[in-house]
Amino acid sequence: TLSIEPVIKDMRLQAKDAIQKELNRAIKKKFVPIEYQENMQKMAEQMFNRFLHNATQNIRHCSSESSSYKRIEVIKKIFDIKSDDKSVKKYIKN
Repeated sequence: TLSIEPVIKDMRLQAKDAIQKELNRAIKKKFVPIEYQENMQKMAEQMFNRFLHNATQNIRHCSSESSSYKRIEVIKKIFDIKSDDKSVKKYIKN
């Protein structure tokens, strides 16, 4: 399951980046007062964490199966994750 962790980390970093971009946009357009920025960011991060929790748990569980290489590759493709984690190769069935 260690090899899936970089994929999960990248998913969470993408969520955090999306939060930051959208929060900055909302502040710039005055949808959200700047004094609410910190609280809004915390709330958005918590929402994404809750949203991704079951998915990441399922991904971790699936990654321990011998046929999980293709699943991991699909997840990487869906989230546009470019990591070339060599340890993922252990899931390839020869």
